[in-house]
Amino acid sequence: MDASYLKWLIGEADKAGKPYELFYMLYLEQLLNNQAPDFSRTFPDRFKGMPERTGHFYANYYSQEMLTLVRKFLEKQNLMKRIIVKIGDEPRSLDWWYNRFVLAADKAGLPYYTCLNSIDWKDAENKINQLALWQPLYMHYNKDFFEKAKKAGAKISWYNCGPPPKISVMTPASEIRGYIWQGAKADLDIIAWWGIQCWGSEGSGTGKDSWQNRYAHWNMVTYPEHPYKPPYNKTGQ
Repeated sequence: MDASYLKWLIGEADKAGKPYELFYMLYLEQLLNNQAPDFSRTFPDRFKGMPERTGHFYANYYSQEMLTLVRKFLEKQNLMKRIIVKIGDEPRSLDWWYNRFVLAADKAGLPYYTCLNSIDWKDAENKINQLALWQPLYMHYNKDFFEKAKKAGAKISWYNCGPPPKISVMTPASEIRGYIWQGAKADLDIIAWWGIQCWGSEGSGTGKDSWQNRYAHWNMVTYPEHPYKPPYNKTGQ
């Protein structure tokens, strides 16, 4: 594994982000999709005799060994407190998600989470010491659980993939600030909304629609403004 590009990329982002300290999310699939299958084909008997692991290859022993190397790299770069690994998205249940996708990352010692568009809070309490970040949908905010999660050492958050609030360049700043104000009032560690989705810009498939549709993911609005760096604006984009 060669992590030199990731090291460079984080270094450049950290420079651009000053005076803020940035927090990074890595996608599990980007860490494993190409390399883990090649690893297993090259050494087919490497874990012969180990208890069987069912589910996705993300949870197998080959992935665990690779993710252990990722964790060692992050430790050497003093990034463990500023990194989280996103595993899948909006699973049907926490247990199903953990057993099928998460086991290798957990055993490798990486901090991880997923977005939860539905959640059973009793199931969540059974894993309260395992997830590094709890990020249910905005409308599923649970003050009592969040307080317990914080005491257990996890970060707390919520996310949004659409209204409320709307997340396009036509959205008034006051509406987005209101969303951020609610997150501040709830004492969230991370206030998230998943970009400006391109659901309405798939049209011709040429990409041209993305520049014409104000609900395209190429448009990005961020508040508050940076303390001294000017905004980036390009006419027509």
